[in-house]
Amino acid sequence: MNGATKKWLVMKITSGMLIPLMVWFIINFVSIFDSNHSQLINFFSNTTAKVLFSLFLIATFTLGLSFSSERIVQTYTNAAKNYLDSKYDVCKISKLTDLGGRIFEIFYVCESYKEVTK
Repeated sequence: MNGATKKWLVMKITSGMLIPLMVWFIINFVSIFDSNHSQLINFFSNTTAKVLFSLFLIATFTLGLSFSSERIVQTYTNAAKNYLDSKYDVCKISKLTDLGGRIFEIFYVCESYKEVTK
């Protein structure tokens, strides 16, 4: 199985996992929304609630966001490559570092500048 197939399969499994977890979360969130502190503590003292809530957080923030951040990195890489190709003849991105919050540090090596013709 190649890398793209694994990513697709993990994304589909994660999505399938998130549907029932999201329904469970919404139902329980509505039920504890107007609760007092002790009812909230009782809810999270339940082992089933702890496990399901932990799975929900892991599936949402770890797996779900990692795939979307990969797409964002790829989009920014393509945009930087297109920009550099428009300015330089031969140019390569040597390193791209994700600093978080859609801020990237891009290192590139270019051989020659394109002459602008009017």
